[in-house]
Amino acid sequence: MAICGDCIHFDLCEMMYSRIPEIDGCDYFKDRSRFVELPCEVGDTLYMAISDRQIVLSAVVTEININEASLVIKAAEKITYTMLAFIPSNFGSTVFTTKEEAEQALAKQNQPDNTPQ
Repeated sequence: MAICGDCIHFDLCEMMYSRIPEIDGCDYFKDRSRFVELPCEVGDTLYMAISDRQIVLSAVVTEININEASLVIKAAEKITYTMLAFIPSNFGSTVFTTKEEAEQALAKQNQPDNTPQ
């Protein structure tokens, strides 16, 4: 049985109706567990913090490939057009959706270790 709270439309239905019944066979039911929120879309610019070269590179997303085993985001680096591939776990560590985030990560990587020895 479809449970309204598991539907991607639940928030909208909750806003529109004062009471949401548990409807079996709702024509609009879409199970939220079957949807993936991607970190970017084709055409977006991504930024990579390259610590060994002390630079931030940018690349444009050209493809997003999803299969039963993985999700791979392919992008063309903006200067040399080198093709790069990323997986979701790269986001937030070496790949970022804004240049500012990449620069902050690079600066953080370059800070001396302040732990006592």
